[in-house]
Amino acid sequence: MNSWLWHGTAGAGVPFTTLFPEPRPWPDFPSLIRILQDVGQTLDTETGETTLTSQEAAKICACGWQARAGLWRCPLLPDDLVWSVPVLRTLSDLYGPETRGDRWHPKRARVLPKVAPVECLGKFDKKLILGLQKAPGQRRDRRTLIRTYWRRGARFVRHRIAELLKLDFITEQDGFFYPISEAAFKTWREELSRPSRPVPVSTFY
Repeated sequence: MNSWLWHGTAGAGVPFTTLFPEPRPWPDFPSLIRILQDVGQTLDTETGETTLTSQEAAKICACGWQARAGLWRCPLLPDDLVWSVPVLRTLSDLYGPETRGDRWHPKRARVLPKVAPVECLGKFDKKLILGLQKAPGQRRDRRTLIRTYWRRGARFVRHRIAELLKLDFITEQDGFFYPISEAAFKTWREELSRPSRPVPVSTFY
């Protein structure tokens, strides 16, 4: 069992399981495809290009591809994952660059070197996340976090919070930080709104 597994409850008595991200495929095509369906500017089906915000770029980087705010050229995607997604179907890897039109640019986003998620966390990052897990409601606001770790300095704490958000180890919602990824947080919130018996977030991993 993962040594970083921690069980608890959060809001309205709905249980969820908090996990440091498990090793996942690299690059992570399934996560990338989910992100691309939700970007602010839909991908051009002919060029495979879009304009990213800094937040969108950070999410794509976390999936294993180079990305920054501004123009971004999507790599070809596995056909078995996009054939049923109309907005991404034209980016199927069944059709190589040689079959594409003049507007297709051969230079696409490249895969980033793989970094094991847990190894990229320092002692302070782990301490901060564990602090969130043990906090009432498993959440804290920015001011409370800065006050709790005042010995490290406000600038340092703000920087580590920003990095953990970028790496998707924590999620910010309504001014509070939660010790869970954004995708898992959304799933948990959906369960809160359902009239049926709540299901632990770990069910959806």
